[in-house]
Formats: sequence, C-alpha cells, structure tokens
Amino acid sequence: MGKTAIVSLLAFSAILHGATAWVSPGGLGTGSTAATITIAYTPHAIGNVIILDCAEYRSTTQATAVNAPSDTAGNTWSNVSALITDGITGSTSAGRAKIFSAVSKGTSSTTITCNFSGGAGTANTVVMVDEFSGANGANDGQNSAAGNSASPSPGSVTPGQNNDILWAMCIGNCSSSPGGWTTRQNNSGFVTSTQQLSGGAGGSQSITYSQPSQGWLAAIVALSPSPFPRTSIISQGVMRAAFWSLGAIGSCSFRRRSEYVRAYLRSLPRRGAMALEDSRRGEEWLNALMAEPEFVTVSEAIQLEA
Repeated sequence: MGKTAIVSLLAFSAILHGATAWVSPGGLGTGSTAATITIAYTPHAIGNVIILDCAEYRSTTQATAVNAPSDTAGNTWSNVSALITDGITGSTSAGRAKIFSAVSKGTSSTTITCNFSGGAGTANTVVMVDEFSGANGANDGQNSAAGNSASPSPGSVTPGQNNDILWAMCIGNCSSSPGGWTTRQNNSGFVTSTQQLSGGAGGSQSITYSQPSQGWLAAIVALSPSPFPRTSIISQGVMRAAFWSLGAIGSCSFRRRSEYVRAYLRSLPRRGAMALEDSRRGEEWLNALMAEPEFVTVSEAIQLEA
C-alpha cells in the first residue's frame, strides 16, 4: 500500500473513532410512589447511549428489587450494575439503586419508567438520565458501592480502551463533582458527573464525593468510543466520505479503494454486539457499492476510474 493510501486510511481512522461526548441536557426527576417513577425524555440522536439510574431512597420499607425499566419507544434496557444497597431502612438510608443502559432507537419523546418491587412502605424515588454520543453500546467497566461515611466513592474502574468517557453518580446528600469531573445533574444531593479521558487504557479511575456522614449509593461506568457510527445512514455517509477521500488523496482505483476500506474495517476492534453490527453494515455498504456502482451519484461515478 502506498504512502498516500496510508495517509488516507489514517484520516479515515480519525473519522471513525470520533470522541465520546455527553449530550445536554440529560434529565432528573423525583417521586413518592412505591412501585414506579417516570420521566419524559427526548433522545438527541439514533444510536446514542442512554445511561439510566433508578433508585429508591430514605424509605421506611425498602424495595427488595429494582426491576428492568421500560419506555414508550421500545428501547432495550440492559443491566450495567448489580443492585446497589446500603442495607439500612428509614431516614438515614440511601436506599436501593440500579444502573441500566440502552441504545436509542429514535429521537421522539419517550416516557421512561423505573420499576420497583418488594417494598410497601413510604417511598421516595429518583431517576437520573444522561446521554452520550459516539459511545459503544457495551460499557468498558463499572463499579458501585454503598456506605454511610463522609466520602462517598463507588470504588475504581479500569478501562480496557483509550479515550473512554467516565460517568458517575451519587445518591444521598452528595456534593457537586470533585476536581477533574463535570457535574451533569445535581438535585438535592443526587448528582451525576462525567470525565473525558485522554488515553487511559489500563489505568485505575475513581471518584470521591463529599457529604455529611449518612447513607449513600455511588456508581461509576466507563464508556468507550464506538469503532464505527451506529446507524446505516451515518455509516453510509462516513463510508462514502472515506471512500472518495481515498480516491482524491490516494489516487487509487475504485476497486482498490474498496479493498483498502474493507481491510481497514476488518482490522477494527469488535467489542460487543453494536460494534459487530457496525462492521457488518460497513461490509454491506461496500458490497452494494461493488455490485451496483449506480448506487453512487453521477458526479461521484465520474471519479470511479479516472
């Protein structure tokens, strides 16, 4: 492969490995019913990863289970954490919580419902939502903890990939985020925070909040950048740009460009179901392009074999 083609593929790599970013504004809601809490939320883009924290706190009789959430958009919610609990009931308890994630199927307003069971007493509930663009659907590590000290911390997480974005939450009477972290939600001691890493693979990452000595719950999740955009529309757009960039910069033929891009696609890390789906869609796009060159526009076709 010539130097110009290598340069082109490096540019293609930069396009594919875009930064993971928190998407404003997220959402936070509180309630007082024992079985459910709902929040209206509008995802910003198809394929964005939504992190959801469902919690019951300061309740006279705790829920024994935080069940799978549901929403009106039909998103599939996956467990990110096990049940987080401090094992205390009453006014000093931080309660029960569980973290879930979903890959957004659409951008219409949806009602997300957190579901609790096993508790019949007075309940206070909270739901916190944060959304991320450019993230892999499978998390790159998580940890959680509960306690009643003045220094809430979920423990540490060690990302397996570079350039992850870290998400953390604290429920209790927690302070805003410590140095190096950005507060995303903060409502009466319910806090979510993010930190964008530069590199960081294999390094231990943690966060410590502060509060009065009382019950708290905390969690941390690492989200790695997706190796490929998640929707067929975006995938085709990025593939199209990369394909023609190879032609313009690399001065290589239509078929050779396809071979280069296909080889690059196959070299990408394939972590999780979404990454496999992304690679499959890229392969489908190239197959369609090779089988039917009319798939591209007339102006693009002029460049096929200049």
